[in-house]
Order: sequence, then C-alpha cells, then structure tokens
Amino acid sequence: MHRADQFVFIHMFRMGGTTCMEQVNVTDIGYHLPYSMLPAQLSYLPVIGTIRNPFDWYVSVYQHCKNTAPHMQTGTFLNFMMDFKHSTMEDTLRRLIDPSWMKQKDIDNALQHFPSFYNYDDSKLDNLRKAEFLGYIKSGKGFLSWLFDYMFAINGSVEHMKFCKLEDLARDFKRHTNLDISSSLHLNSFDDAPGCGDILSGELKELIQNKDGDYIKQYYSELLGNKVI
Repeated sequence: MHRADQFVFIHMFRMGGTTCMEQVNVTDIGYHLPYSMLPAQLSYLPVIGTIRNPFDWYVSVYQHCKNTAPHMQTGTFLNFMMDFKHSTMEDTLRRLIDPSWMKQKDIDNALQHFPSFYNYDDSKLDNLRKAEFLGYIKSGKGFLSWLFDYMFAINGSVEHMKFCKLEDLARDFKRHTNLDISSSLHLNSFDDAPGCGDILSGELKELIQNKDGDYIKQYYSELLGNKVI
C-alpha cells in the first residue's frame, strides 16, 4: 500500500503497480497491505488499484516466481502452493488455481509452513498467512479472484475502489489521478507484456474461466466469446 498526496494505492502483485508507483511521489505504508488494513486516518482519500487480463496475470505470476531468485529463496505462499520445481507451467498453474488436489496431510503441512503474522517491511514476502491459506482453499474460487477480494473488497464489495486496467494503464491512471505516467516502464519482459497468456492451452483457459468467472464477467467479458460461465 502506498500513500500519495491525493490518493492511496493498493498494490496487488503482477498488476502493474510498480510501473505506476515508481513514477509517482509516494510513501510506502506496507508491502502488499490490503484495503482492510487501510489506516483510519487515510480513509478520506480515494483508493486506486490495478487489474489485469487473468490469462496474462497467471503466466506473469508463474514466470516471476520461477525466475526471480530472491522470491524463489523465500518461503512464501506462492512458492509452496505452486511447487513448480518438478512440474510444467500448466500443471503448476492448475495446482494453484484449483487446490482441490490437497489432502488433509497437505493442508497440515501447509499450516506448518505458512507464518501466523505479516511482515510488511519485507518486499520478498507475499504476506499471506495461515489464515489466508485456509480462506483460499475453502473459497472455491480461483486464486486471482480470491486474492482480488482479499486485497480490495470489504464485505464482498469493491465499490470504494477505482481500478486501472493494466492494458490501458496510462489512460486510466490519468483519469483517476490527473497524473501522467508511462505505461511501458517495466512492461517490456515477456511475462509483463499484454498477450503473454496466449500461450496457455484451451483446457487451462477454460479452468480459469470457470474458477475466476465472476472477475472475468465483471472486468474482461470480451474473453468469454460465446462461452457461458
């Protein structure tokens, strides 16, 4: 979470938040701090977040975790859930998106692994604790949808939020803040580029459409084509 003079920015990872915040004068409040932990004294400010094509987002999460050494060396929620060391990208993402593969022994192992507290001073952590892990596997949602709610929603509503689409980042950020940014900064690698999710198979895309259906219908209905979720 970051505070600027005229707004608060909620930073959900792999959504273009770094591109925005490195071009704006902000104060860091807490790394990946969700809206529910917004300090009361800042509640008068408008709150901004970013959203992204779900196919691209899942590919970006995988590539970032797999190829970024500091994140690989940290015992995070994502590293445990994905366990991508012995699987293909598609199998790894399927494991993350649909945790129904977990038996009780896997859940018990995870509860030993995940922390009980946050460390918002450490930028290598995703700050998801035992409580968030249990909340996700019981939710029935895809990871993107669950994380979106966790980061932005209050009582199931995001009406208090103003969202910028990564695909139209400079335009939307200007509309919400009246500030100019470059949307190309940090978006030149494959996993940051719009359309990187095109490499996913039709089967995995269908799983994402089913598990993240409400998010897609709300923000990316053009991805559905003639498919009814």
